[in-house]
Amino acid sequence: MKKRSEELVELRPSIFLEEESSKPLEKFQNQVLRPILKYQQELWILEVKQTLFFVQIKAKRLKSFEYREAIKNVIAKTSDLKIRYIGMVIGLFTADEYAFYLENKTEINKRIVQMITERIVSIG
Repeated sequence: MKKRSEELVELRPSIFLEEESSKPLEKFQNQVLRPILKYQQELWILEVKQTLFFVQIKAKRLKSFEYREAIKNVIAKTSDLKIRYIGMVIGLFTADEYAFYLENKTEINKRIVQMITERIVSIG
């Protein structure tokens, strides 16, 4: 029987990245966060289509820059949304990854929110 950690890692899609960074946070972002976000892409699409904030922003037919800023503002100012997004990512961490997350929580949360924001903007 496989361990939870092995099963979680096997779920993640492969992402080809040319350079391997030597900084631990960048490695974590590229080896853990990016595959998890790609795996969760279907949920981000559903979120954008169903959440009233995003529906209202889309209906305004804003220019690209304005749309991006509106999305960033909604995510930044809506703490329950931000917490839900972070939870959707950290729930797929292995025990070792979660331990690293706890040591670097503020920086990793910032990266998660920034990366999700970019994905949501690209969906729009």
